[in-house]
Amino acid sequence: MVDAREMNELYDPRTMHSRKNEADPQVGAALCALDAVARHHMSWICESFVHVLTLREWGEQKLSARINDEYLREVPRAFRTIELIVELGGSVDLEKGRQAYVHYLPRAGHTVAEMRNRERASMAGFGARLRDAAAVLTRSDQQKAAAVVEEARSSRAKYIAWLSEARDAATGESSARFLAPVTGGAAPVWRVLNRLYAHLNAAIEETCVQMLVLRKADRSSDAERVWQDSYAYMLFAADLVRLFARRGWALELTPPEISADVEAPDAGTSDDVLESRRKRQTSLLETATSIAAIVADTDDQETEAIPRGVADYVAARLAGRKCQPPGPAPSFEAMLASHSYSLSSLL
Repeated sequence: MVDAREMNELYDPRTMHSRKNEADPQVGAALCALDAVARHHMSWICESFVHVLTLREWGEQKLSARINDEYLREVPRAFRTIELIVELGGSVDLEKGRQAYVHYLPRAGHTVAEMRNRERASMAGFGARLRDAAAVLTRSDQQKAAAVVEEARSSRAKYIAWLSEARDAATGESSARFLAPVTGGAAPVWRVLNRLYAHLNAAIEETCVQMLVLRKADRSSDAERVWQDSYAYMLFAADLVRLFARRGWALELTPPEISADVEAPDAGTSDDVLESRRKRQTSLLETATSIAAIVADTDDQETEAIPRGVADYVAARLAGRKCQPPGPAPSFEAMLASHSYSLSSLL
């Protein structure tokens, strides 16, 4: 995720252009604004996913619970924003092509204080962009979408206030727990596992959009399959985060040797989602297989299990074999019901 000083350039709907502008400038402006908001939602969700799991692993229950509470508000908000783009006839690009995807990868904090401050800076940094997006949507006569964005602003204001109070009250905060880049003999394993995480992150973002696009096209069985993939990728990503938290390893996704070959999410349209899905699976299989081979040479069974699990799962899916995620997964519709969007419940 970008830091606060980069927000203005990356997410300013006033300076963005849409392929739809020529047909209908108002719809085009609305699509630009919504795509920027969707990009921010997804980036924040992916980064907070890391914060929540790391803090839980460290026993930091109060902060992890509050971030998770906001996370549970953000997911339905992101889903509804994506649905609105599809309903307006647009494609969900998540700013693809506007910046290198590395700019949108999570940049999680390395200590409890850094995670709390990172949460606050990310929310505060996008505040002006939400305000501008709401104004664009109102001018474009997209009142429903403007209401969703205004709700997000209200929720963020409360969250920022809580984080500020928590920061001010944090006296004698433990510094015993921290994450750091790895040097020495374990460095090669650390680097390739970061690379695997970057690939999983892109796959999670991509499948989250694809399943909603397919659902809107009344392709429920395809949406279910994509959701099952997304859930599996989340479980593997969670295993990596917990492993890093236990070992004190930092999640560092931006160095070129880690992120250079990570393709930005390509949600596509309902007509080409399955082609995009297969392309992502093929890339992920090649990456996980090569990483599993590297890690296997270290005789570290805990680290080897994750890339091997990813490779085995994706290989089975590509071959069309029946394969459940590495953990009990709710159905797609059950998941959506638990993350349904309601202004009244979120305000």
